[in-house]
Amino acid sequence: MRQAQVLMIPALLLALGAVAAEPASDWKPLFNGNNLEGWTATDFFKAGAVKVADGVIRMEKGSERAGPMTGVNSTRKDLPKMDYEIRYKARRVDGRDFFATLTFPVGDSHCSLVNGGWGGTTIGLSTLDGIDASENDTNGNYDFVAEKWHDFRVRVSKDRLEAWIDAKKVVNVVTTDRRIGIRIECFASRPLGFATYRTTGEVRDIAWRALNAADLAEIAKLPKE
Repeated sequence: MRQAQVLMIPALLLALGAVAAEPASDWKPLFNGNNLEGWTATDFFKAGAVKVADGVIRMEKGSERAGPMTGVNSTRKDLPKMDYEIRYKARRVDGRDFFATLTFPVGDSHCSLVNGGWGGTTIGLSTLDGIDASENDTNGNYDFVAEKWHDFRVRVSKDRLEAWIDAKKVVNVVTTDRRIGIRIECFASRPLGFATYRTTGEVRDIAWRALNAADLAEIAKLPKE
């Protein structure tokens, strides 16, 4: 019995060493789940309240007439601009428009992923060549369920923007020679921020990671049109 125990010890140490050697997650949190450290309420006119509770940022519906938008934007100075991904969970709590539109850096410019605009289902990038998500070639529709948490992921790389909702790829656009921008209403969300429109929305589990060599090799194999 003692010999069997002795033989088990090296095996156990090897197993522990293997666990310790596993690489840490590439994802880096952008929200601590406790407060708005690293974030600030966006300076929208007569915006609704922004609160943090139970690991969630809640953006209350803004004034219907005077200030329909509410949001939060990052105050960090070390945000990536290229070759990165950002992921988050978001849900619509009340209202019928976008509930967590993400504005994000793209090199020296910015772009926005609209989630549920123009009546509640429109998705896409705003703007490409000055054209909104409702009309450009990233336009689509998605059935967002009230109170349901949806998963979002955006990938920014040289000459391409991609986005997923609930693991479904909904945006895959080559940006070579395209003019990338944002609507004037989202200027205050720069460099990185979430916004709602006449809607109460919530976001959580916000994180980003740098693209690695395998990611870039995968992107390089995608069709160029």
